[in-house]
Amino acid sequence: MKTVTSTLLLSGLAGILFAQQPALTNGNMETWTQFTGTNESYWEPGTGATRTTHFLRTLNQLADEAFPLTGPVTTIRETNASDVYAGTYAAKMVSNVLSTFFLPGFVGTGDLDIVGQTIHLGRQFDGRPEKFQGWYKYTPVSGDSAEFRVWLTRYDAMSMQSVLVGEGSQKILGAVNTYTMFDIAINYLDPGTPDTVVIFCTASAGYNLTNLLSSTGQAGSALWADDMSFYYPAGINEDELTHQQVKVYPTLVSDILSVQTTLTNPNMKVRVYDINGKVIINENMPSSLHTIDVSMLAAGTYVVVVQDAFHLLARHRFIKQ
Repeated sequence: MKTVTSTLLLSGLAGILFAQQPALTNGNMETWTQFTGTNESYWEPGTGATRTTHFLRTLNQLADEAFPLTGPVTTIRETNASDVYAGTYAAKMVSNVLSTFFLPGFVGTGDLDIVGQTIHLGRQFDGRPEKFQGWYKYTPVSGDSAEFRVWLTRYDAMSMQSVLVGEGSQKILGAVNTYTMFDIAINYLDPGTPDTVVIFCTASAGYNLTNLLSSTGQAGSALWADDMSFYYPAGINEDELTHQQVKVYPTLVSDILSVQTTLTNPNMKVRVYDINGKVIINENMPSSLHTIDVSMLAAGTYVVVVQDAFHLLARHRFIKQ
């Protein structure tokens, strides 16, 4: 059975909250659409007759091009039960060549620009997940390496530039013959809420994002990926992440939540997340005691996060009555 999209386990009021929200559309690799290429038909992860509706995409679009630009299919809908982690399908990425150019096997949030020989990256996304996780196995050729990578960015209207909010990556440096979990902690560099996510899963880590045809690697390197998801802050034991100089109270609240600190930091912010990892309250904390009116929130469990420009200071679960 596939990973449940949303899991909530509460054991009394003192229980630890765990929540997994794969807000990564089709991360379980169970939905595919068939296309007819120039020389062969192939499958793409997602739903819809055009790729514009697919959250995750591949380089298979090259298979639609006319000769001599007809590319090989580099992402395959895996149906062999022994090569699927769970459910019916997985993604198999196989690096290959087009004429003299190397094509890394790829699944991610990229749109292939054939004329520009590049990939335009990113999908709309406003969560702040703790981790990027999933299951993989890998068969490299001649010392090749694979990689899973995630970026979260936001657009800054003042500078008219994208700002890196958080990132994480994991390289696979050798053969992994049985499904193994990748567990990538996202390092947050900016306190803002992201508006874009970039996911990059590739069978050959020598990719070149600005000039795709300058990528390097070994043809035949194969990476399988399945059950990819985001792990959100609510899934962490809050007691282990509460700074001794920051107090958040009460745990059971009907109207006013208080945040008190002995720290003197003018850049402190307080955010409240729902169990989906979505920011629903975002406020500055200009003084040592800050109160948040949560009376308008629906009854349920929430997570409040206190941080400065670069550091997570506290995370606390509370229950809105």
